Amino acid sequence: MAPKVGYLLPTRESVMQGRPAAGPLLKLAEQAEELGYDSIWIGDSLLDRPRHEPLVMLAGVAARTKRVLLGIGISPDHPGSQAEFAAVGAPFEKRVGRVLESMRLCRALWTGEPVTWDGRWRLENAVIGPVPHRKGGPPAQS
Repeated sequence: MAPKVGYLLPTRESVMQGRPAAGPLLKLAEQAEELGYDSIWIGDSLLDRPRHEPLVMLAGVAARTKRVLLGIGISPDHPGSQAEFAAVGAPFEKRVGRVLESMRLCRALWTGEPVTWDGRWRLENAVIGPVPHRKGGPPAQS
């Protein structure tokens, strides 16, 4: 299998340099796709310097590209990441399980059918709308 290469949009750098406009960043995402990058990344941080809100920026990227998929990552194990989890009262050592369960819950909700869930979160006949364009949401990647 060929390695996959992604591009990290410089959202934090743009804001810190006084260039917060989203248009140039979205153009960079289009260019990355044209150059053959497999994914477009957006950083996220609750405490580190200002940057664009990642889900809103990814929605813009999705609207301007044809094959970029949603990817979810977990924080690396370093003091800055641990400090962010502590700041919001979330146990750092449980981050993998939390992400895995949240992705299973998202996949269930993306079907468009009512979901009853009894885990970290409790839902009874929950539905979302609109459902993703692709039935079931983004394809699973390993």
